[in-house]
Amino acid sequence: MSAQWIVSFPLTLTLLVLTACLPGNLLRGEPGASHCDRRTLITSKTQCRSCTLNKRIQCPNGYTKVTNNTGTKDCRFYIPLRIYSLAVSGCRHTCVKEVVDVECCAGYWGPDCMECPGGAASPCRRKGVCIDGMGGTGMCNCMVGWNVNW
Repeated sequence: MSAQWIVSFPLTLTLLVLTACLPGNLLRGEPGASHCDRRTLITSKTQCRSCTLNKRIQCPNGYTKVTNNTGTKDCRFYIPLRIYSLAVSGCRHTCVKEVVDVECCAGYWGPDCMECPGGAASPCRRKGVCIDGMGGTGMCNCMVGWNVNW
């Protein structure tokens, strides 16, 4: 039994060290609670052209094509003639791209989203306002009548 304990001791110690080095929010079971990243889905469409020629059209770099084959037949392109132009039904592709704006939740500040003094639930011990957010300093602006050293 003691030999088994000796063998498992380094593994247990390693797990303990790894757990101690994880961000505090992960230990509380709130993964990423300090980050309130905003995800935005940008939708774009390619230029309208002949459906036959549209099969090989690619989306701009960073975008993913969500339509297949010739795309969607929902547009018109124009063929110039001598004096007039001829409007012809055409096809285009829909392309999407996800953009993530990294932001801190309320009560967290700086690029690492550190907790404001007094904790995120009661920043500045409810005696002031924490300068939070990605560009914040974590400093507390105290209410009138309060002067606290954090």
